[in-house]
Amino acid sequence: MEIYYCQVCGKKIDGDALQSGDAVRRGSDQAFCRGCLSKASAVPPPARPGTSGSRVPRVYARPAERVSVRAPAQPQISTKTFAMIVLGLGAATLLLGAFSALKKDEPVKKTETSAPPAVSPAPVAQKKTAPALETQPPSTTTAQVSPEQAADSAYRELLKNAASRSPEAHIEALEKFLKQYPAELVSARARVELTRAKKLQKVLADGVLAIGTMEPDESWGFHNGSEFGPAKGGMEWDQNKPKEGVQSMKLSADFTPGGAYVCISRDIVTGTAADVLPVLAQSQVKSLRLWVKSPVAKNIGLRIKDAREQTHQQDVEFQPSPDWQMIEVKSFTSGVRYNHWGGVNDGVFHWPIRGLAIMLTKGGLGDKPSAEIWLDQVELVVEKLSK
Repeated sequence: MEIYYCQVCGKKIDGDALQSGDAVRRGSDQAFCRGCLSKASAVPPPARPGTSGSRVPRVYARPAERVSVRAPAQPQISTKTFAMIVLGLGAATLLLGAFSALKKDEPVKKTETSAPPAVSPAPVAQKKTAPALETQPPSTTTAQVSPEQAADSAYRELLKNAASRSPEAHIEALEKFLKQYPAELVSARARVELTRAKKLQKVLADGVLAIGTMEPDESWGFHNGSEFGPAKGGMEWDQNKPKEGVQSMKLSADFTPGGAYVCISRDIVTGTAADVLPVLAQSQVKSLRLWVKSPVAKNIGLRIKDAREQTHQQDVEFQPSPDWQMIEVKSFTSGVRYNHWGGVNDGVFHWPIRGLAIMLTKGGLGDKPSAEIWLDQVELVVEKLSK
């Protein structure tokens, strides 16, 4: 590779500059850079050897840097080729990285080399000692059960099998449960269930369940049947000669201004009836009976609401009398002028009873426009326990 220096400014000129046109060579010893080409004419050409009168030319070439052997010209790489090479190298780098990651996730396989069998030393007599007890940490798979969880589980099991036990056996099971779990939260429910079970036991022993006693602890409401007109009337507690307890209910009606009925009603949500009805089977109920007294009325309307908000209504007839008399109903889905509405409205009685109403109707008074009736002790007759 030859190296020159510009004959004007002394700038270094290599073969690439001459090849690209950035410099020009004159003769074999002179070269000019692109910036000094305009001054090249002022520089005399080198004298030929042997001519007279020739002057020594200015030679800027440095003999120490002159190389006698020319290097072969390097091949030129186009921009497109260079870009393809770069892209290829990038793709190869990505593939190499992915392969390294896969290899990193693979479990390392240990190469087992078979070692020569070790020579067992001669057996040495050792003193026998008792084997050490292996201490294992407590199992973490078995969850610790709290007393409350144990009591709750036992109570659910007790209730699940309640139907297969007699009332006496159910009471005994509840009392045993309360002795074992006296202070847990579920024990409060067990005590309520025990009270209910004892009430049921008494009802089955007596053969009767009162669902309307007309006593002060019961809540009753009055309705004048306004959907049929403005009937007059009202209700009041009467302590003069009740059939049972300390008082009875007096219901009065006056249909002179219009209307078709007046009634008293209650929802069974408190008291013994509310506790016992859910655990009393409908098959154990034989009839419903109540006591009435009226010198004018000859029938009443009876409405009973079942567990699916359906109302069943029928008329119950009797003879007018100033004395107490008992009337009885043996079916909730039949009778004189039976009708049903509300809830599922399918004509089927869905146990247990949720509420009842007793009506004094205009048709039940004959030709009288007004009347009074006394009511007391509405109760269910149930099948007694066999002894």
